[in-house]
Amino acid sequence: MSALRELWERLKGKGPAAVVALTLDLSEARDNKPFSLEAGGLIVEYCTGDLYCRVNGPNGDGINLRYVHRINAPFSSLFLTNSAQAGLTARLLLLPTGMDADCPVVAQSPSRTSLPVKPEREDLTSLGSVASPNAAGVQIIAGTAGQKIKVYDAGYEALADGEHYFYFGTDTTPTSTRFCVCKTKGVVRASFVQPRISGGGDSLYVYSSVAETNMPYDVGYVKE
Repeated sequence: MSALRELWERLKGKGPAAVVALTLDLSEARDNKPFSLEAGGLIVEYCTGDLYCRVNGPNGDGINLRYVHRINAPFSSLFLTNSAQAGLTARLLLLPTGMDADCPVVAQSPSRTSLPVKPEREDLTSLGSVASPNAAGVQIIAGTAGQKIKVYDAGYEALADGEHYFYFGTDTTPTSTRFCVCKTKGVVRASFVQPRISGGGDSLYVYSSVAETNMPYDVGYVKE
């Protein structure tokens, strides 16, 4: 745990989403599934099964992230392959461009209460579901008078090209308090050293500029 704290101390000051955390369910088989995520390097927080990674293209020998825990070079895309492995998971930390992966790493059990960005916080609520936004926001967490929503971890899978993001507000019209913005289909994930915080009583919405049906998302948050 102390090694992870040291890692995240080094990442502070490099923007609210300095690291993109990609959590994978290895019970879902993948065959060179592409992830268009530019990064300066990769750290494997944990990988409990066999997961093969190729960078910047789908060809060549894959790197088994079960045994190789760092990629010390920048890349613009990942291609991931794994067989269906029931009950096994992986979590990858994608570092910002300009930062290498020569950092301390320790294995972590894959649970919301052990998020590296806030390891001492054990009261996060984990919300995972699907939404069908269509040129408007869909409320996923209702606001409570006198309380703020603090998001420490969030992600979704955009199923079609178009603008997607989370935002805080009071209705289905998007506001400027947006995060996890993406304009192409694919998986988007982020963990925040400093949480995204709503205004008092505001709700959390997920938005898509195009019609989405059963778009999966998940959020780790507290209200206080």
